Amino acid sequence: MLRGVIGAHEVLHGSGETLLRLAKTLGDPTFDDAKSSIKVSKGLMELYKVEEDPTTRDRLVREAFDGLFHAARLASMVYLSTEVARWGAIKAQLPHLHKVAFDNFIKTLHLKYFYNGEYPRDRIEGELKRWLKLTEEYVACMHA
Repeated sequence: MLRGVIGAHEVLHGSGETLLRLAKTLGDPTFDDAKSSIKVSKGLMELYKVEEDPTTRDRLVREAFDGLFHAARLASMVYLSTEVARWGAIKAQLPHLHKVAFDNFIKTLHLKYFYNGEYPRDRIEGELKRWLKLTEEYVACMHA
């Protein structure tokens, strides 16, 4: 949760030193963390398939897509060897080709699909498979 606060929000009061100090106790992200996030997304989609409640199904799909974004973010952090989790700062540091790919993860998975819930409802599983492949390729590229 602390990584999420640091990664997604600006400090509203104070200098942010306390948050940064706490974040350093979390340890650096790893490529295994990114791969684990991909596995969690797969598991969420399996739950989606058996869930009957429409609201819960929607949440599972959105979280699955956001987990893929999270995997890309973690892989980018490891690639850059940075503690900074804010995706805007990460994107700014990436080389052009990686920046373009990461921007696509941000705009589509994190903002459009997760926050706005605007994922393609008529082809959810196909879209997840497509993004799983893109995410796995991105993580492998960052690792190489």
